[in-house]
Amino acid sequence: MSSDSEVDFPNLNKDNLTDEEFMDSDLDEDLSESDEAESFTPSAEEWRPVDDHDCGPRPVLFTAHPGPKHAPAPDAKPVDYVNLFLTDDIVNLVVNKTNKYARQFIEDNHENLETRPRSRVHKWTPISNEEFRAFLGVTMNMGLNKKSNYNAYWDSCNLSQETPWFPVHMNRDRYQIILKFLHFPDNMLLPDRNDIGFKLFKVQELIKHFNAKFKYFYHPTQNVSIDESMIGFKGKTPHIRQFMPNKRHARFGIKMWCLSDSANGYLCQFEIYEGSQGRRIGNGRTYTHELIIRLMTAADLLNRGHHLGIDNFFTSIELLEELFSENTTATGTVRSNRKGLPDVCVKTKLKNKELIAARKGNLLCLAYQDNSRKPILLSTASKAGLIDTVNSRKQPVTRPAVIHAYNQAMGGVDLGDEKLYMYIAERRSLKWTNKVFFSLFGRAILNSYIIYHSNTSDRPKLSRYNFIVSALESMTSNFVPQKVIRRKRTRTEMEAAQMGPTLLTQTVAGHPLDGHDLSKLPVGKKRQCVAGHPTRVRTGWECTGCKVGLCPECFAKYHRQL
Repeated sequence: MSSDSEVDFPNLNKDNLTDEEFMDSDLDEDLSESDEAESFTPSAEEWRPVDDHDCGPRPVLFTAHPGPKHAPAPDAKPVDYVNLFLTDDIVNLVVNKTNKYARQFIEDNHENLETRPRSRVHKWTPISNEEFRAFLGVTMNMGLNKKSNYNAYWDSCNLSQETPWFPVHMNRDRYQIILKFLHFPDNMLLPDRNDIGFKLFKVQELIKHFNAKFKYFYHPTQNVSIDESMIGFKGKTPHIRQFMPNKRHARFGIKMWCLSDSANGYLCQFEIYEGSQGRRIGNGRTYTHELIIRLMTAADLLNRGHHLGIDNFFTSIELLEELFSENTTATGTVRSNRKGLPDVCVKTKLKNKELIAARKGNLLCLAYQDNSRKPILLSTASKAGLIDTVNSRKQPVTRPAVIHAYNQAMGGVDLGDEKLYMYIAERRSLKWTNKVFFSLFGRAILNSYIIYHSNTSDRPKLSRYNFIVSALESMTSNFVPQKVIRRKRTRTEMEAAQMGPTLLTQTVAGHPLDGHDLSKLPVGKKRQCVAGHPTRVRTGWECTGCKVGLCPECFAKYHRQL
């Protein structure tokens, strides 16, 4: 059997696995094979070759009702959709834990803070629910207006780079101090380091909240997929940090297992990876087998006729047969060294664009020679024949039906990631918990737009960009920030700052000091101010007469004391 089709294989090869993952997977498989307490008995049928006249598997009806559930009115505003996930409960939790953590930090570091009078920590005041929502609105706008660092959003020195919206809605120091104290757990309840729940304790409430809301407000279409996604982070974490070179947006970081709708990228359920030993496997399943069943069960997708797409890291004969016993079909690429595969598919040498298939009950195994690659697929959703379809460039092609089914089901997680990183502000952070929170919040924004797009009566419907703009404007409109009073610079000081190295004439009691002027140091050079600050202060100015570093505001005070 042969085909001259051009084939698309999303995530066909998983060459990005770490040695630790391979070791974990192999270890779990060995444990699985030696465990007598099997929860599922595989089929005892033998493999038999099949051709174009393959009768296919037993039909499985799709009985679910995909789309939004418990959605707001069709004329609801974008912020109403965002608030489906950003509920008062989660806002109260974050606000209370943040205020408590800030209070504890200030008490524990009281002596150290006394020696740092200029620290922004001294300006801390408890955050309110309205201010926290405004804080998130400001963060959302950073994703629409990407800049190199946080300070750039409050840049008022370079007229060409000004973004006046940000200082109007939140002061820079206030934004950064909220970011510093942003907290989610109660540190008094932190479990022992050896406990199973220790690694994810600090974000466990976030995981529970978002998983529950993602499931409650939307049911996916028939095709769903499970794959990994990355939260970019290079710092220290209590769990395993991963490296995945094929992830364009984040190659280093925290790995998530995601169950997504293949049609639009909606995130239905997720788990944060904490190592294969983070959960004890005692029912005869491998770690990956257990993970698939756990995610599908948590999302309430079994026994509804869904079709699951998975890659060769997950696919096994036992998994697909158990899913089929739960009225759930699946298609996935499989590693050639998996036990139980038919020799005719594994060992037969094929010509280019030629395929060979074998069937065991409802399970189909197909090998296809695609130029230099020979992928092997398992499926309980497809026949062995060829079908006419179109490729990614909308050109008509003929391809194996099982490959067409795989392409339809696979790719939902990557689609969601592609949409997510388009409008999310990725910033470096020393706190892995902040990275997890903002990643989950960004996915909640994407999910809220998918629900809006399916439910709204708006004609025309808002683009995702305009949806986010409308939501963040609503979130920031209810909060009025405190005005920060700063000393205005004189015209002479402003001119000196713009002109670079120059002289700034100063007076003491109305009389000029002959030979004593403030000189702006070259860009990048600073000296310590000698005016007697409680802590060391470096300045870009010096007195030409005294040849010492002085701040402009310290010049007169210093010379009065001479």
